Amino acid sequence: MTLANKPRIFVSSTIRGFADLRSAVKYWLEEMGADVRMSEYVDFQREAEDGTYDSCFKAIVECDYYILLIGGDKGSEFKSGASVTQQEYRVAARLAKEGRIKPVIFIRKEVMTALTERQSLIDAGLEPDKLNTTKSRVLTNAEFVQAFVEEIKQTEYEREGTEGRAGAFWYYQFDTFRDIVDALRVNLHLNASIKRQALLANLSYELESNLTEMMRKFEPGSIIPIGSYLRDLRQTLVLDPSIDNITLTDGQATGLVFFQIHAWLIPDKLQTVALGEAILSGEFLIYDQENSKLRTSEVQVLMQKLLSRTERLQMTYSRNRSEDSVRDLDSKAFNHITEAHKQKQPTVIVPIRHVASVFLQCNLIEDITGLSIAILRYIQNPATPLQDPQLNPDTPYQSEVEKLSKERPTTEDIRQWVLSH
Repeated sequence: MTLANKPRIFVSSTIRGFADLRSAVKYWLEEMGADVRMSEYVDFQREAEDGTYDSCFKAIVECDYYILLIGGDKGSEFKSGASVTQQEYRVAARLAKEGRIKPVIFIRKEVMTALTERQSLIDAGLEPDKLNTTKSRVLTNAEFVQAFVEEIKQTEYEREGTEGRAGAFWYYQFDTFRDIVDALRVNLHLNASIKRQALLANLSYELESNLTEMMRKFEPGSIIPIGSYLRDLRQTLVLDPSIDNITLTDGQATGLVFFQIHAWLIPDKLQTVALGEAILSGEFLIYDQENSKLRTSEVQVLMQKLLSRTERLQMTYSRNRSEDSVRDLDSKAFNHITEAHKQKQPTVIVPIRHVASVFLQCNLIEDITGLSIAILRYIQNPATPLQDPQLNPDTPYQSEVEKLSKERPTTEDIRQWVLSH
């Protein structure tokens, strides 16, 4: 079987009695992102030397799943008393035994009821010639359908999971299209669209790759976020934007240098392509029934926060590298701290602007780390309540935090303002 970026599914049944249902199944599966193959559609390769039947049989070999819908009709004749649908099933059954395809079988509930009633008549001693002439509203070929269902029940294969009898195909009885959809969601793992799953798979890989840049492993089983390096210093050191310099102990200054060494290249290595695609896809918006419109979900909000923090970190580093005054200031401060450490000076005077810049970068890296972990946990288990991590203030100057908080309107403030103007 060739690899593809979406699951391939062959839908098998008689056309008679299933035309509308086949069309609905195909539409739903394709909306979920699957590649659906059906005999009446030109949606798979057909070799010139192959007949219609052979083309269908070959198409099954290329599929990951085989869906069979059984009603009360035999359908087109194949050979030796078998129908085309029955032969398609046998091809799929052989592939299932080899672990190359997963079958999902559906039988109309009213057909099973009719077969049960028919068997009751047989058990009661009704003569075969009278049985065969007994009319049924749902069974146009009762003997064939009964034999086909028995063949399915008796087919053994290496099956994963615990549903159904061990070693035999499990089949579902259905009344409505919803019954089919519910079963397919479980068997095809379609709790979300294939597009959504692809977005999450790409995002998961991107976030994991980013985290490898923002974490350090000092010993087996011990992983430390770089953003935590200066956590104690950021909590104890009060920065005042009204003064030019600040006096640090040798240990505090060394911590700043240590962080810069480890964090300097991080912004260049952080990727946001998959994150941006996930945000713009619309897959993570939810419908607000009360207001009859789409709104952002909790995970969408976290994604937007993560993208905003990452872009800000990258712009901060880019600005520091492009502006001569800032670069010179950082370079002089870095060299000053390093030289003081070499000379074992107990304290060192550092431009407060430099310390604030390092603190801001550390805050952003810590936020990006926390948001990435929260989103990854959601991807791994969407049923777990989403945790919105506590983010750092937008400024490293503590005296400005409350002022900014009061001055900055909330999203709700903006909504109300827009409506009133």
